[in-house]
Amino acid sequence: MTITVSGLAPTAFADRYFTGWNEQRLDALSEYYTHDVVYRDLSLGTETHGLGELAAFMRGAFEGSPDMRFETLDVIVEGADRLAIKWRMTGTSDGATYATEGVSWLQLNDGKVADNSDYYK
Repeated sequence: MTITVSGLAPTAFADRYFTGWNEQRLDALSEYYTHDVVYRDLSLGTETHGLGELAAFMRGAFEGSPDMRFETLDVIVEGADRLAIKWRMTGTSDGATYATEGVSWLQLNDGKVADNSDYYK
């Protein structure tokens, strides 16, 4: 049995999801997220509600780390609408380069992220 997420192989879905971050596509958030998305960055202690708040959060992240990039390392699918993506994030902040790994736990609704929780060190 071939597992798909919104019609894509799980890794292809994750790569597509990170395209919005890697290309800093704030104008395309509705391609990836539901209008009422709940987005949690547990390491930073933040929670946003809706596309407007998420766009503001992402804008701040891009300003603090203009070269931030995500790479998919692994994907675990739990049913048709839940998955975990293990990723590597790299970039520069305050003149220092960084690299860390983390996991995004996603709940989907009609192929878009409705709930996201990020865990990383």
